[in-house]
Parts: sequence; structure tokens; C-alpha cells
Amino acid sequence: MSLHKGRRSKCKGNNNKKCCRHELTVMFKDLEGFDFIVYPKSFDAGYCKGRCPPRYNPAHHHALLQSLLWKEDRKRVPKPCCAPSKLDELQIVYYDENNTTRLSMSQWKSIKVLECACS
Repeated sequence: MSLHKGRRSKCKGNNNKKCCRHELTVMFKDLEGFDFIVYPKSFDAGYCKGRCPPRYNPAHHHALLQSLLWKEDRKRVPKPCCAPSKLDELQIVYYDENNTTRLSMSQWKSIKVLECACS
């Protein structure tokens, strides 16, 4: 069984309450201390939300095992939770703190949620 096949990147329909990715637009101007960022002005960071019933979209074999054990003994084993399973980086252009007339660039790793799974 492939655990990475068919990952959900978007929720289907308004009634879906199972683990999936939702949009989350971040506007840097609205965050205190992020006024040094020139580009991008905003980006879709995404977030994961939803239920993780047994066997549903496990991120790995341990999550599958945990979901089956939870089904058997809910007091002993916690239920898997909806979490990012695939993240992406974001390129940032910003004012250099040592020279505010100079622009610099960097990659912020693991900041954009692309896919969610039960973990």
C-alpha cells in the first residue's frame, strides 16, 4: 500500500470535515516586525485542519498503526491529528539590516503548506 498516493491538497466541498489543506493568506504588513520584507507582500501559507478517522490519509506507517490502535483502545493511544505532510519554501526579498539601502534575498524553508495528512 502506497502511503503517499492521493494526498489531499484541497478540501472538496463545504461539508468535508476530514483532514485537508485550507488557504491562509499572510500579509506581511499586518505582522509586527516584518516591515523589512519587500517581496512578496503576501502569500498563501496554508494550514491543515480536520478529523483523522482510522486509516484515513496516513502520513506514514506509524500514523496508520496509531490510528488502528486508537480504534481499539481510545484511552491508551491518542488519535492521529491533521498536520502538514508536504511543505515548500518561500523566496523573500528584504532590506539588509546592516545597510537599509541594500536589498537581500533568502529562502525561508518549510513555510508553505502544500499537502496535509494524518500524523
